[in-house]
Amino acid sequence: MSAQPAVSGIANPRNEIHDARIQGTADTSARLTAQAMSARAEGATLVLVDVSSVTSVRPSGVADLLHAVRHMRTTGGDLRLYGYSSAFDDALRALDLARVLRVHPDRDSALRGHTRAIGELTEPVLRPKRFGRRVRSVRSS
Repeated sequence: MSAQPAVSGIANPRNEIHDARIQGTADTSARLTAQAMSARAEGATLVLVDVSSVTSVRPSGVADLLHAVRHMRTTGGDLRLYGYSSAFDDALRALDLARVLRVHPDRDSALRGHTRAIGELTEPVLRPKRFGRRVRSVRSS
């Protein structure tokens, strides 16, 4: 039996910061884009999302998250993630999104926008060649 996703949102009194939490499976039922759009319409400039309770991530959840980030950033706001979830971390790394979506260790560091976050790479990524140059077994003269 899989955990049901749940997103809860809490806006601050001045509506500049909106807090959201994803629990269980991160997919479209989390409705993160809808929450971000609603928060932005109410004047929020920053959406903080707690991902520490995420147990699994589906492609639709990643798409929903990317839409929410794009919406916030194109309208002059920002969406920041915080909390550690191995499932969420694995998904970001597998999709090579760790540089685009940083996951901060806690709410305070996400709020301050620290540049160093969980899993941040300090050195360039050295990727193995997936399709190297083919070596011919027979030489022509």
